[in-house]
Amino acid sequence: GSSSRVLAAQKLGYEPKQRDIEDEEALAYYTMLESISGQMLEAEGYKIEGSELCAECLKRGVERHGIHVTISTPLFLLVGHLDRRIKLLNGKSIPVEIKSLGKNSWTKFKNNPFGDSPEYIAQELCYLEAEQMPGVYWVLCRDTGKVLRYIVNDFGNMLNKNNLLHFEK
Repeated sequence: GSSSRVLAAQKLGYEPKQRDIEDEEALAYYTMLESISGQMLEAEGYKIEGSELCAECLKRGVERHGIHVTISTPLFLLVGHLDRRIKLLNGKSIPVEIKSLGKNSWTKFKNNPFGDSPEYIAQELCYLEAEQMPGVYWVLCRDTGKVLRYIVNDFGNMLNKNNLLHFEK
């Protein structure tokens, strides 16, 4: 593939590990959990932009689900994939990042959101920069079906003051 890890490994002279059946099964499993979360959001009445195969990735011969986003700076080009977008009443869309965690990790995240996982918030902030919108962080406990919901970077209180979303913190 041509992910950033693979490209970095090649640049450093390492031969990247080829994907095996376990990698494929894990990708299919987490794609399914993202789909379930999308269905849960739709069941709550939200209009969701789905997560299809990324056309940009297919051009490179990589099958990846997600909504392609790019941030270009003078120093680097960052490419990523949003899990979903919620379509708002005003015609705009906000990004949704979905995490699926086991019961213990989910409880740890609930007790200290983002505190033990700085990579999660760093990833989310990159996507929000690319989208120029606040976002929703959805954390599914894959063992119980419980969900944590967070609105991230809504400094202007745009989402709550217009009653566009009713997420609990």
